[in-house]
Amino acid sequence: MKDYRSQFDALRFSPEEKQAMVESLLAAAPETRRRMSHKKRVHVLIAAVIAAALCAACASGALQAAIQSLSFFLGNQPEQTQVLGEMAQPIGASVTDNGVTLTVDAVLGDKNGYAILYTLSRDDGGPLLQNVDPDANLYNIHFDDGLLTIDPDSDNFYISPVCDPLFTAFRPTDNAIHFFEEWIGPNMEQMNGPARVSLQNFRAGIVSMEIEKEEVAVEGNWTVDFQMTYQDSSIELPIGQTFHGGTNGALTGQIKELRLSPLSLYVTYSYQIDEEKIAEAYDPAMTVEPKEEWIKNEIDCQNVETAIFLNLKDGTREDTGFNGDRDSENKIETRSSAFSEIIPLDTIESISIGDLTIPVPQS
Repeated sequence: MKDYRSQFDALRFSPEEKQAMVESLLAAAPETRRRMSHKKRVHVLIAAVIAAALCAACASGALQAAIQSLSFFLGNQPEQTQVLGEMAQPIGASVTDNGVTLTVDAVLGDKNGYAILYTLSRDDGGPLLQNVDPDANLYNIHFDDGLLTIDPDSDNFYISPVCDPLFTAFRPTDNAIHFFEEWIGPNMEQMNGPARVSLQNFRAGIVSMEIEKEEVAVEGNWTVDFQMTYQDSSIELPIGQTFHGGTNGALTGQIKELRLSPLSLYVTYSYQIDEEKIAEAYDPAMTVEPKEEWIKNEIDCQNVETAIFLNLKDGTREDTGFNGDRDSENKIETRSSAFSEIIPLDTIESISIGDLTIPVPQS
């Protein structure tokens, strides 16, 4: 299984080819804006994580305003603040265009991905949105175009759209808006190095008693170069254990890689599937599918049916959900799950994968 860098190792691009690729991605970005979903809930919480962590670090100025705006998203438990204060890395890089400044406030992450907190503010202290009814309702807040590039001057660069990040609560009278983007996935890797974010034209729809519907724009082209630097918050856990999962324990897996951070869980395992055990579970009274078709469909979903849980010290369990990448030919499954809230590692007793329970070492 290849990560994104190894997939591009053999490729070389001229500056002109890179620019054409960037322009193509920007042109397509508005069509691929991500709307509110379960992942967006994770985004909200990770933004709050940054806020709480930076608050613990005694941030000031514009960054402190961002913290105040974001902090209500997170139950600000002392143990969470302590861990997050060690994770978040303040950045503070900024650029101004047309009297409006874009600031990269902070980053945090692990080997599975990253989160970045930004602020867009008007320099004269006035409202970011000009000539808007203070009582108007805002909707569809977005940038026309947005792109994050890591290692922009290398052949193995990484590109991610930033057109539709998650924005915090924002009123027409506010001088600044805070927003963030987060990516965690099975084929990500720790993103350290030079980075560049480019955003174009901030827009918001407005509705009020006087105006049925219209759009207001803050025009600008903002490009900020910064150093994507954060400490990996992961710990590596023992590997080689065998487990069973799926229908009637039909899936037998062996752990190849397992790591855990307060942000996410990553596991890779090899697997084999016992078709006879699946066939034994067939009940014609419970399905209209022919037996052969039912068995085939069950084989395809055995990894999905193999649940992974965090067992917390307070006696509760956290379902890590499913975000996977499968190499069916070599029978290798990779699972990467962003938690629905930040979880300090010393609150996790163990991890359950199928019928296997793996203790989490305590510091």
